[in-house]
Amino acid sequence: MVERMKKSIRVRGVSKLRRQPTAQTDGRIHGHPVRRMLIALDASPAAACAAQMGFALASRLATSVAMVHVVDSSRIMVGGTPAGVPEAIDDLRSRGRLLCQEMAHRHGRKKYEMFVMVGSPSVEILATAARWKADLLVMGSHGGARSGRFFLGSNVETVIREAPCPVLAVGPQDCLAHPNRIRARRVRTRR
Repeated sequence: MVERMKKSIRVRGVSKLRRQPTAQTDGRIHGHPVRRMLIALDASPAAACAAQMGFALASRLATSVAMVHVVDSSRIMVGGTPAGVPEAIDDLRSRGRLLCQEMAHRHGRKKYEMFVMVGSPSVEILATAARWKADLLVMGSHGGARSGRFFLGSNVETVIREAPCPVLAVGPQDCLAHPNRIRARRVRTRR
């Protein structure tokens, strides 16, 4: 499984790192110690695969794990107007907490930290990574690397450019559990 994980992990944004093995058994990635891993989550399949990859890597490297979920304040709408309604924001925050707890439970993680923020996803993820002093940031990328930045996603691109630590961008095609099913779904959507 580790060999498969090494092959499917892509570190984007730093070209010289692509040719080196990704995970070593001494708790280091590319010579840098990884003691604190931050996993960015939303309800997408790419984020689920990123969580799967992140938790597997955290177990292998014996690192502390935190998860961050951001309620995108620019997309909160109630009745066609921007929501300033605290109940709607509280509901979305509680859904984010449940999502983080479910992911940790699904991957057998008992000790973790959780941050549920409201704001712009890239800004809040970067702020949380800096504040928590993450050594590695893991997040889902909704597209592939075939056409460059367009398919990478604006939030992932911003985080990769400005992150205070290395970023592991994981797409649905990198999922360890059901790679054949995910590939088949991607082929169907292209037609």
